[in-house]
Amino acid sequence: MPTSTPPSPDQKTTQASPRRQPGEPCAPHAPIRHLGILTFHRPLNFGAVLQAYALQNTLAQLNPGADIAILDLVPPFLNIPPAPWHKFRKRAQQRAFLTFLNRHLPLSANQSSHLADLTDGLDTIVVGSDQVWNPDITKDAWKNYFLDGIPDSIRACSYAASFGEGTERAFAPDIQDAMATLLKRFDRISVREESGLDICRQLGRPDAIHVLDPVLAAAPHIYDVLLAEASDIQPAITAILLDETAAQRRLLTHLGKQARLPARIIAIRQRRLPTPGIQRPFATSIPDYLASIRNAPLVVTDSFHAVMFSLVFQRPFIATPSTKNKRFDRIANILTLLGLQDRIAQQQELDKAAELLRTPIDYQAIQPQLQQLRSRSREFIASI
Repeated sequence: MPTSTPPSPDQKTTQASPRRQPGEPCAPHAPIRHLGILTFHRPLNFGAVLQAYALQNTLAQLNPGADIAILDLVPPFLNIPPAPWHKFRKRAQQRAFLTFLNRHLPLSANQSSHLADLTDGLDTIVVGSDQVWNPDITKDAWKNYFLDGIPDSIRACSYAASFGEGTERAFAPDIQDAMATLLKRFDRISVREESGLDICRQLGRPDAIHVLDPVLAAAPHIYDVLLAEASDIQPAITAILLDETAAQRRLLTHLGKQARLPARIIAIRQRRLPTPGIQRPFATSIPDYLASIRNAPLVVTDSFHAVMFSLVFQRPFIATPSTKNKRFDRIANILTLLGLQDRIAQQQELDKAAELLRTPIDYQAIQPQLQQLRSRSREFIASI
């Protein structure tokens, strides 16, 4: 990894103390020189790559002089092969994501499916954000994201790590015991959902804290460089959908007619057949995804990160739980914290959605709570 800028004379030079016990106050540690971020950065998923971008930028802002790279770990579940030649739309979407990765994410010099190959020279690893602690996603590679086998000389922290579905989920006894053992070596732990605090307590880490997802914790201006690369995105009732359903299409068509505006669906998995009255971009770049939200008079979504970016850009939105999507708890959690739970409408509630279309969000009213949550999250990042 590149040589970092030497610390200035007024920076702390205290040597790292012996590993503390869970719940003990954090001791001063040497300034970070070489930090690796372990996260999901290669899925065909807008939120995944943007949370990696946001965390890297925020860590760099709050740790000046540190050399920071996203560890290019590619276990089997993240190794997405190129689409076949005849899958034109999927190939175009993959090219858009690769362009973003190559242009905007500082990846480690090496790529590997083994974490140990990527840790030479590091003094700190930050695990997160996203569902990095959900073994249902990480499969046989799950121990990588708990830093199994990494030397104790490397400081371990998590930022906004997620276990997935919530406190009701159960891990196999052998996995739960292994998680508890591996979490002992983490110096600091933060999780994205409040349900993660309960899981951490069960795993012997009552000192974990709740923080914002990186895209909301970051300073909003970091997205300006991406928005500058966007196409000329015209305003439209914009749906960002993970699990498109017929009910969502009816809702979107209804709202478009009410607003007398075009309706647009942005999704990685687009329907092959056109839908009357609904636009469908052939492929969407990361900058165009952001611009579509920023320019939307209304965002309709079942996506957590689309809600987060609606908050970042202070756009009106409606959160619509999908019958296929079990991930809605994390959306409900942040909206409840901000007093915006009334922005949730079921897909069949056309009248309520139309009412929300006419009801602006008082973003000035939620700023104190949002700023408090953002400050708490950035204080944690600064202390890593």
